[in-house]
Formats: sequence, structure tokens, C-alpha cells
Amino acid sequence: NNKLSYRWTDTVAGFDMPVKIRAGDIVFWIYPDNEWKKLELSTNVDEIGVLPDFYVKQKNVKAEEH
Repeated sequence: NNKLSYRWTDTVAGFDMPVKIRAGDIVFWIYPDNEWKKLELSTNVDEIGVLPDFYVKQKNVKAEEH
């Protein structure tokens, strides 16, 4: 749907790095931490992902997993 949940995993205490993502044609910043955060997008999107400028690994999980 139009909901996004995100968090950091496997980080040291106090890790703080925003990440720019693309959801469809929209590019924006998110501010993850070690707890799940939820964001409602203005429209449904088929693809979402971290921009390649960031050296992070993205893992997609189903909604019922968190």
C-alpha cells in the first residue's frame, strides 16, 4: 500500500545517519534509528529504494514481520 516502515539494524549505539530514498518519482530523506518508524506516502508506489549514493544494504520485509 502507501505505507513505509523502516529502521537500522546491526549498528552501534547512537548511530545516526539520514538516508535519501526514492518512492516512485518522489525523492526524500528518512531518518531511521534502531526502532521501527512508519511513514504514510501520499500515493501508492510499486518500487522504493535507497539511492545508490549510500553504501547501505536494503532488505524488504513483509508487513507482518514487524
